[in-house]
Amino acid sequence: MKKSLAVIYIVIMTSLVVISVIVIALNRPYTIASDYSTIKLVQQSKQQHTVYIGGAVINEGYYVCTEGDTYYDLLSRAGLLSCSYCHASYYDQYDFSSTTLIIDYMINGELYYSINANGIFFDDFASQYGITSDQIEQCKTSGAFTSKTQLRQLFGTLYEQVHYMIYVGES
Repeated sequence: MKKSLAVIYIVIMTSLVVISVIVIALNRPYTIASDYSTIKLVQQSKQQHTVYIGGAVINEGYYVCTEGDTYYDLLSRAGLLSCSYCHASYYDQYDFSSTTLIIDYMINGELYYSINANGIFFDDFASQYGITSDQIEQCKTSGAFTSKTQLRQLFGTLYEQVHYMIYVGES
């Protein structure tokens, strides 16, 4: 009787170990590989990529995307504005070819491109809001904008009206 209880105990414990391995494998990005004598877990890695999202989004910044993410998945993380313009291709799978994604905007049905604060069109854009070239140069660090904080300082109370129209990119 004691021998048969010991055998039952061993069978139950072995079954619990196998079930535990399967549960772990199903709940994590792993697969079970078998070489007939052992079972081991092999981690499957998904490709990841960091993307800067700027322009007409709520939270401009760097985001990590994983293989299988769509452009819309990324934009959802950054937060879309009611005026954000999303091209139909943004519902396609992100292709990992770019490190920057700038979102443009629409006003009264007309498409406008977000302006790089370090680009050639920024001075003209800022002048529409009464900002002079001297004021722009005073706000830059080493000849370039490095953060939205500098743009907030430059535009003052107007910043809330224009924040989604501009982004800080490379010159």
